[in-house]
Amino acid sequence: MKPSQLQLLINISITASFKCCVCLSAYIYIYTQTYTNIYRHLQTYTDIYIHIHTSTDIYRHLHTSELPKHGC
Repeated sequence: MKPSQLQLLINISITASFKCCVCLSAYIYIYTQTYTNIYRHLQTYTDIYIHIHTSTDIYRHLHTSELPKHGC
């Protein structure tokens, strides 16, 4: 899976998950930072794929990440 494909999956999942703009903006920032750190740490596309394993794990991660409560 190339980073562009991974990003597309992330975009689709977060758009479907968050209807609140504040939640969505905060989540995009948090996840982008996480993804960038994973990429820098592992260095290669292959290692990213091995680390993440499957799109199911990505989906699970997207839906279990915690965001600050602000009363959306």
